Amino acid sequence: MSAGSSAAVSDPAGTEKALQEALEERNRLWEELNRRVAQERELEYYRELNEKITGSLSWRITAPLRAAKTLAERARRLWRERS
Repeated sequence: MSAGSSAAVSDPAGTEKALQEALEERNRLWEELNRRVAQERELEYYRELNEKITGSLSWRITAPLRAAKTLAERARRLWRERS
């Protein structure tokens, strides 16, 4: 037997504790991986949704209206600052 295996036999409680800690760490990492995968999927969903919306005909047609609204809001803010 090697020195490492004889130590494991002489301290089974320590071996069990180390095994339990390793299993808990594995479970924690597995949960984190699954959480990140779910976040990546959600992010990809919203990226695709954004592309569909901003690429739609209605979005392109209303672009001048959104630009005019932004300019009107800036003008209103400047008017208030000067008053």
